[in-house]
Amino acid sequence: MHLSTIKKRKDDKKLERRGRVTIVKHNNSFRLRLKINYVQHNITVGGGITKETWEIARNLADKISSELALKTFDINNYKTPKTSKKQKKIKQDSLIDIWKEYKIRKQPQIAPTTQKRGWKDIDRFLQELPSEAILLENIDYLAIHSLKLRSAGTLHRYFTSLNAAIKLVTGEHKNLKSQLPKMQRKTIQWFEPEEVTAILEAFRQDTYSPENSVFPHSRYYPYVAFLAMTGCRPEEAIAITWDDLQWTQRGCKAKISKAYSKGELMDVTKNHIARSIALPQKLANILKPLQGYTPLFQNSEGSYLDHGNFTKRQWYAVLDGLRADGKIVTRLRPYALRHSYVTNLHYKHAFSLVKIAGLIGDRPETVIKHYTGLKKIEPDEMPDLY
Repeated sequence: MHLSTIKKRKDDKKLERRGRVTIVKHNNSFRLRLKINYVQHNITVGGGITKETWEIARNLADKISSELALKTFDINNYKTPKTSKKQKKIKQDSLIDIWKEYKIRKQPQIAPTTQKRGWKDIDRFLQELPSEAILLENIDYLAIHSLKLRSAGTLHRYFTSLNAAIKLVTGEHKNLKSQLPKMQRKTIQWFEPEEVTAILEAFRQDTYSPENSVFPHSRYYPYVAFLAMTGCRPEEAIAITWDDLQWTQRGCKAKISKAYSKGELMDVTKNHIARSIALPQKLANILKPLQGYTPLFQNSEGSYLDHGNFTKRQWYAVLDGLRADGKIVTRLRPYALRHSYVTNLHYKHAFSLVKIAGLIGDRPETVIKHYTGLKKIEPDEMPDLY
């Protein structure tokens, strides 16, 4: 990624404006253009003109626009790191060296949690491969060695990142995932409205809490209610403080601009889109007793909630009880509340997917592909068209 302050060229072709950032096509690359204190800056996204670099450019533009809105933007974060002469010479015959160079170039654009966990997982994986397997000349046989070390599902994730690394650093397109068994797309699962109601009531009334429990399930009722009634990602909800709630005569809004995941607080959401969402009055009433709490949803020590521990200890205890009592059908993870919010809001209340996308902080096409369940139409629901 190259940053400069040169003037607009006549051959730049404007493609899209996202917030305060304009994406243009310049020569054989995408360029982001923005002004700060009347000084124009241009950030070039390397890798040529491809579908992948176009998505990178759009996501980077959204991130910069959010940072500008939140006044956290620092132009220095987007300068290309200086490298020594030895570093500039990349051994393009080694997958490990290509991966190292990719991380240097992409570091400003990738979420810290992805670097902390996802990148380190790939580091370990590459080190475990035989020396002959990491050579580009043998790349067509990478899956043969890899499947001895990791599952096909895990390798699909790894190979996506390695594909991007090879493309960015060498300019070559290698479809590594074509070597792997095809993965079946998971069916979107959600809770019906009456099931969500049963879950909320079980938490509120401590229906399945152990007797004499120091921390009953009702302690987590506000957190579960927030997930169910906003469709927020768990990491976004956990990061919220009392100061992020805006109370007016018309009700309450929540500012969603941060995320807490894997022990780290980030000042941006997963896709770098900050938003303000209106809360239902019922949810606002649930949150009022938490006045002054920072964070709003806390663990037993008054710090950030550990979503993994909550899922294992409280969430599944409640769901197992509800399932045994015949009040829910499927034992799903808490993230299914996001799917439920989108699906039920769309089908039951006829909200457009464009509106819903704005509420949950995603693009409409992403909502359709990843969050909306496909409800079957029953005979008594079919209208008489003619």
